[in-house]
Amino acid sequence: MSLAPGSFAETPRLADLLEETVRHRRSLSEFVGTTAPLAIEGSQSGIEIEIPFSPRIEVLGGEVEILHDHAARPADWSSQLGISWDDRVISSSTIQAEDRRGKVDAAFAGTAEPVSVHRLKVESRETGQFGEGVEPGSLLTQIDAVGSGISIDYRLRPLRPLLDELRDLIDERYWGDYSLSILTAPLYSVEQTHLTWGNLVSQRAAIWMGRRPLKIMHQDSLAASLDQVAIGTRAELIGILPKSICDQITTSFVGIYPHPSDDRHFLLVLSGTESEGVERAVRAFAFSPEEFPGMARVDVTGWPSVNGDLPKKEKADSRWVILPDLERWQREGFPGATGVVGGGGCDLWITARDSGTLASAWMISGRLAQVEGDLVPSLNVTDHLPEARRHWFAIGPVSSLDPEWLEKTPLAQAKPVEGEALLCQFESPMKKGFAGGIVTAADSLILSERVSDLIQPNLWKSLRGDTVLWSAGGAAPRFQKLAASFEVGEPGLLTIAWRWISALPWLSLAFSSLGALIVLWLLRQPMTSGRDWDLVPAKKNANRKVSRSRRLKEVARREARLFDAAHRGG
Repeated sequence: MSLAPGSFAETPRLADLLEETVRHRRSLSEFVGTTAPLAIEGSQSGIEIEIPFSPRIEVLGGEVEILHDHAARPADWSSQLGISWDDRVISSSTIQAEDRRGKVDAAFAGTAEPVSVHRLKVESRETGQFGEGVEPGSLLTQIDAVGSGISIDYRLRPLRPLLDELRDLIDERYWGDYSLSILTAPLYSVEQTHLTWGNLVSQRAAIWMGRRPLKIMHQDSLAASLDQVAIGTRAELIGILPKSICDQITTSFVGIYPHPSDDRHFLLVLSGTESEGVERAVRAFAFSPEEFPGMARVDVTGWPSVNGDLPKKEKADSRWVILPDLERWQREGFPGATGVVGGGGCDLWITARDSGTLASAWMISGRLAQVEGDLVPSLNVTDHLPEARRHWFAIGPVSSLDPEWLEKTPLAQAKPVEGEALLCQFESPMKKGFAGGIVTAADSLILSERVSDLIQPNLWKSLRGDTVLWSAGGAAPRFQKLAASFEVGEPGLLTIAWRWISALPWLSLAFSSLGALIVLWLLRQPMTSGRDWDLVPAKKNANRKVSRSRRLKEVARREARLFDAAHRGG
């Protein structure tokens, strides 16, 4: 990544530090991928965790907080709990046998130059004699992955960005909460094309953020302290962007600059002289960012990967599923991200034309792309009533929703109160076998704030049922089951057969009786084998059947006679 001169100033002014320094804490569970306790087993053992960092971050210092829990030990036993940061010991604490639970804090110094990965190591060393009944493997120390964490004091380095560095600018290694602003012409000029462009940009940026949530904002002017992506024709962006940038816009233009208001952030411009040129620029960013050169700007008019129709990536899915099921939605992204069960794709339908509603739809689109792990061309953001043969979610303030069909949804029984948002799923009133949904709040500002909460891992992974209401401040979400179940897709033959049998009890009884008769008939059949030739009856009884039990008795008697004869002969 290209950094501006002075990025590595060794003695920054105190006033600058106070103004620019950010302190942000992250839980260890974010880096180990689990909320379960981390186990340190044995008398001398430890764990090591890699902590990735964005090159945009200048670490000024920080603190490690470790919550530990030790298994019971003999009274004369003690532990040394050591904490290292980049192989440098920053804490060594003695823990007595009676102090089973506790907390250790350890500070570490910053680094002037970018470091891509820091290493945290927590080690436990036991002191004492292994008496009877005490095995080294039984000396268990557990680290609370959720309660333990790392707090970093950092600031952003000034940028001189290039297009081939975009992947490092929008990155899950960014330490703090990351927000991306999509900049367009004023709302009265926003059309369906802008919604589509913002949708693709949001999906690509969210995928780059990996498992971390991407907060999206919509704005129509430059804003300090934010990374921004400007989308629109040159005519639309004149008066919004500096004239020096607008003068550089060509037929199909992609350019990146230090943000005019704050060079610690970037301004990405996806533009063109006509809408077709903007479309190509957006598609280049979404589908072919790896082809960007190490330059600040490029015209993508002739790029083959963004001319004409791009191949569809939607996956046909013949599964039969029962909805509503918000747990399936958060886990698989259906409906929305994965598959096209029962028909083509899903629409995120904005019911109000305001910045908060646009941002909410783009955030949900990005989160579903993260679930899929790839762009989802079949997931649209639209401002008109969806087609009947598509799944959909209506997104907007309560006042913007059509009261006529609201009465057919769970919203008729559960409405969000002040500060709350509501998410529900139900069968589409437009066509049976398709899913509908609502994401709403009292106004668009609350809506965007609550959707930003919704895409956070803890809340997102807890979704279940068909209706959920949640609010700010960490209050537990309220889950409800209000909507009737419905089917999507075609059931298999076994499912259809089982339904017939379940629906007609007499048919089930008939099949059971028939099965019992067949089994009884098979049990009564004569048993044939190679050894039966020894038991061929006399000719006068040639047509008489011999039962299975009688044949077995004859075989046993014959074998007994042969054994006696052999024994006497010996």
